[in-house]
Amino acid sequence: GYASAAETVMLTAQTPRTEVRPTLARTPPATGTADVSSTPAGAMVKIDATAVGLTPLRGRTLNVGRHRVEIAAEGYDPYSASVTVKEGQTVRVDAHLRAKVVAAPSPKVAVAPTPPPAPTPDPHVYDENDPALSAKPVKTTGKSAEYPKDAMQLKRGQRASVTCSFVVLESGDVADVQVVESAGESVDNAVVGAYKSWKFTPGTKQGAKVKVRVTRRQTFLGG
Repeated sequence: GYASAAETVMLTAQTPRTEVRPTLARTPPATGTADVSSTPAGAMVKIDATAVGLTPLRGRTLNVGRHRVEIAAEGYDPYSASVTVKEGQTVRVDAHLRAKVVAAPSPKVAVAPTPPPAPTPDPHVYDENDPALSAKPVKTTGKSAEYPKDAMQLKRGQRASVTCSFVVLESGDVADVQVVESAGESVDNAVVGAYKSWKFTPGTKQGAKVKVRVTRRQTFLGG
């Protein structure tokens, strides 16, 4: 790592000894160069983990020995290689970068919504025609619905009917009113509201009050 040095000394009888202290100069390290190119051009080059520029890179001075060359560009797979630099020579690196493969998104498959399960009939609700009943529900109070003013008016000879199914509870109150035959939303709502206000003597089975589902129809006549 140092240059050799020489110095002339003269020894005599009077000075048989002398001290020699030469100054040695450090020799510069041996170097070579590197040319780095890539396809496509404009990729970032790192040598031994240090960024040194973009491709094409010409005449980059490197110390003699092994070096790690890395080349990277957005959208391409990274490239790396080890090279050996020799004194006074040029080592060449030519990288053909491969485009990254981007997986296509999976097509969305429409999934039909799962329909809600059908309601399970209440085993404790009897039909009004069930022969097991000792007595059917009997209406005690309640008025029929009036034909709503906002509904389409019926002409002479026309009629509109609404059929509903509902449960008469052990208390005689009405619950779970369902429209079976519709005459339009406005008319249906009027009839359902009327049925909900009705009172019954509850149905019985062997002397005990039970829930009973009944069906009733109200018909409106035009004219």
